[in-house]
Amino acid sequence: REHLIELLEESPFTKLTVKELPWLLLANKRYDDLANLLVMPEFFVMAFAGQRKQDVHKWWAMVCEGNGWTGRSEMADKYLEAAKEVSAEMKDTYFAKAAEFLEKEGLWRLACKLYGKLLKRCTEPQQEARWLYSLAVVKEGLGDYREAEELADKCLAMRQEISASPAELADALHLVGLMHKKAGRYDLAAQTYEAALPKAHLAYGQGHPKTLKFLTEHGDVLRKQGNHQAAFKLYDQAVALVPRGDGFAMDRAKL
Repeated sequence: REHLIELLEESPFTKLTVKELPWLLLANKRYDDLANLLVMPEFFVMAFAGQRKQDVHKWWAMVCEGNGWTGRSEMADKYLEAAKEVSAEMKDTYFAKAAEFLEKEGLWRLACKLYGKLLKRCTEPQQEARWLYSLAVVKEGLGDYREAEELADKCLAMRQEISASPAELADALHLVGLMHKKAGRYDLAAQTYEAALPKAHLAYGQGHPKTLKFLTEHGDVLRKQGNHQAAFKLYDQAVALVPRGDGFAMDRAKL
């Protein structure tokens, strides 16, 4: 118990709440720690107040499965039936939430493992494209640009094949464009950003942060190509959409 309380005070655990700590323990396969956490009265009060008891049972199911318990523990015996009732789809939902949380916190190596697991288990094209995209994002964050580019290309090709939503296509195009930009392929990056912008406008609207990001990154690529006039237009669009966009005005001033 003292050990688990210490976990809440250690870096990088200081950013975690008692609801989020189980995901990190699960990602690290620390099933015994997770089991002990689940029986702490403080944890029940703080993490599960007002929630259904079946949520706790699902946690236990994952603990039992991870440990491979088959009756060696009284706790495992109590919840093995719950483990059998948890569907593969439900487990994927939990893993997805864990991976997204880890990615948000910058714990990319752990997120990468879970996204990889989700990708291997996936059989539905739209979901597969989702995990390809997420895995590419964390790979890029880790500096593994070659693999990130391969994953981004696969994601874009799949989303184009299945006629994905404008938002999904815009995000995939942006990621591919970013990979071209990092590799110094500015012509391809500019073409990709140009294709992403109409979809971003349609999906998110003109003033959305993602649309503004696409505008300024496209402008940055054009600037690197020496096409200052075209870059001016994109920065001006961004400044017009965000009147107090000092960052955009600064980019324009660099020209």
